[in-house]
Amino acid sequence: MYNSFSRMQMFLTLIAAGSDGRLYHCDFSSDKIYELDLDTMLDSSSGGVSSPGTNPTGIGGTSTKLYHCDSTADKIYELDPDTMLDSSSGGVASPSTNPFGIGGTSTKLYHCDNIADKIYELDPDTMLDTSSGGVASPSTNPFGIGGIKS
Repeated sequence: MYNSFSRMQMFLTLIAAGSDGRLYHCDFSSDKIYELDLDTMLDSSSGGVSSPGTNPTGIGGTSTKLYHCDSTADKIYELDPDTMLDSSSGGVASPSTNPFGIGGTSTKLYHCDNIADKIYELDPDTMLDTSSGGVASPSTNPFGIGGIKS
């Protein structure tokens, strides 16, 4: 189903820096979300917390919020950065059919679909697609998306 890729490539697509100076990582094999210590890169979340979904495939956010997407549930969850628990009452439906990556800027959130090969722009307050159905990805099978170079 998936193109071949190295374990390191997958790890890099599932990692995000928070606006609070913390680093987050989600692991779709263990269904957990981890907070990493920036100096040691070791887990500082006491073994991680269970993902609110069943297959975490992206973590990222804006300057004030942390989000996580799940490709099995086809949902996007807003996470409390202090507890890493779902603060969105069960998540919202993703505009994509296979969410695989989420990230943003101070005012916008971006999300990709690795089957439809699309990138979506989302309003972080409403989580609605503001890109009219997404735009074509410049590559096939996008696995991750990050912030904007300033």
